[in-house]
Amino acid sequence: MRPPQTRSCPLCAGNDGTIEVRPAVDPCTLTEDQLLRYWTGFHAQRVFFPYVRCAACGMLYNRTYLSDEDTASLYSAMEDNMAEAGSDNTAATQHGYVDLVSRCHPPRHDYLEIGPDTGVFAGDCMARGMVDGRLWFCEPNREVWDRLGALGGQRGSVELAPDLELLDRIPTASVGIAVAIHVMDHVVDPIDVLRRMRRVMVDGGVVLVVVHNERSLMRRALGGRWPPFRLQHPHLFSPTTLRRALETGGFGSCTIRRTWNAFDARFLLDTLLTVTVGRNGLAPQWLRAVRFKLPLGNIAGIGVAS
Repeated sequence: MRPPQTRSCPLCAGNDGTIEVRPAVDPCTLTEDQLLRYWTGFHAQRVFFPYVRCAACGMLYNRTYLSDEDTASLYSAMEDNMAEAGSDNTAATQHGYVDLVSRCHPPRHDYLEIGPDTGVFAGDCMARGMVDGRLWFCEPNREVWDRLGALGGQRGSVELAPDLELLDRIPTASVGIAVAIHVMDHVVDPIDVLRRMRRVMVDGGVVLVVVHNERSLMRRALGGRWPPFRLQHPHLFSPTTLRRALETGGFGSCTIRRTWNAFDARFLLDTLLTVTVGRNGLAPQWLRAVRFKLPLGNIAGIGVAS
């Protein structure tokens, strides 16, 4: 592990604040193999960098974080994001997100998504006639590229890239819908990413950003054992800081909505056992047939390019 980097608040660039959440184990004491183990999945033993509350804007973030090289290496070694919750659960959840965007009546132009996994959201948008143009996907997991490419049919209208350099290839003012689901709490500089997304969007285009809500009831109930406190999240948003991030990124008419996640009972029980006692795989398979929609503390920010 390389020496971690020190950074300012990713929302306002302030440097004043106090540590609010401390880990059980300092990541700097771990070997590379141990770091990778804690990077993926949920664990009873909490390993993350301390979270600081910015005195100026209230953002909760890691003042000390992994080097860019270590971050890239860890992401390249992990499975796609859908592996944890299960594809059926993720698809049901994302259909609800599409409903939020469709109500805004976005203009029918190109489509951009950062971290699309297997393209559930994009496929739903296309099925509803919400896209009329090229599909731009930033997806580091190349194993799903064939599935994403197939969304373009015979038109050859899908552009894929493993990193955010894709944003520099998109023509200015060409995108009508831009999506980032559980992305902005992973990237080190979310404001820069939002501004680059705004550059490629047409006026009136709609952006959807889904993140964890660090002010949720579940976070307050679980304290330092809240699952989003993990190595993958260099910062975490609240409704207030997410709205400010969207506005700073160049979006107006911003609304923040609580979202619902679809889960089967087996996944929920296994996650609970992992977080509390460090064991999973104990829940019976038949529980997968029992489905729930729960408000697990995620929020969606919807903004209009203006």
